[in-house]
Amino acid sequence: MSKLQTKAFQYDSWLSQYFESAVYRLNCGNIDDSVISEFYEITRNSAFIYAKVASDEVIKTAKLEELGFRLVETNIQLEKILIDSQTSGCSLLNASESDNCRVRFAEESDKEDVCLIAAESFIQSRFFKDPNISPEIAKKVKSGWAENYFSGKRGDYMVVACCHEKVSGFMQLIRSGENLIIDLVAVDKVCRGKSLGRKMINFAENKIENISTIKVGTQLCNTGSLNFYQKCGFIVTGGSNVFHYFSK
Repeated sequence: MSKLQTKAFQYDSWLSQYFESAVYRLNCGNIDDSVISEFYEITRNSAFIYAKVASDEVIKTAKLEELGFRLVETNIQLEKILIDSQTSGCSLLNASESDNCRVRFAEESDKEDVCLIAAESFIQSRFFKDPNISPEIAKKVKSGWAENYFSGKRGDYMVVACCHEKVSGFMQLIRSGENLIIDLVAVDKVCRGKSLGRKMINFAENKIENISTIKVGTQLCNTGSLNFYQKCGFIVTGGSNVFHYFSK
């Protein structure tokens, strides 16, 4: 398996463990002749390359398409400004203890339930949408992504929602200064419609100190998710396109 590393092409060791080829992230700065040469060098071997560009970067998009990259996802970025991070949650915070549902920070014993929910969710994500990636691999990627929190590899906080004492949803969070980024969020399909997502956001707003903004990304095609975040007070701040390339 080739592991060529350059300034433009960053080897993704974590994602590579799920694929039979080396996985790279293309950092789309200036896609010049040297980057194109590196691309052809890497793709002489089996490789999976992904790249993200802002929705308005037409020239970069055209260059990626010329190289054979395929658009797999349009991502929408949203954010919510918290005027007072300790009082910004609505009355649903108190409701999180009702209806046999409780919201709390994750514990080590939650790992199995969280990973199972992650494996069965995110069907709108790029890993599930790309026909070159099997559903089995996509499930392993998302389950492993959530598991990284418990091994200390990704995420600063995790919030879980429990119904009848069983973990029914989770929210994986990354802190960047006063910004809180929702990295992953999912609710077990049998427990949807109980406002668990809103309760987890309210819990994070009220229990995590010194945050001024919550940021999140979701797929353009995921209208339910977009509507949900806007109802929670998030506003759209930008968009990006994600491309995949597979060499055989």
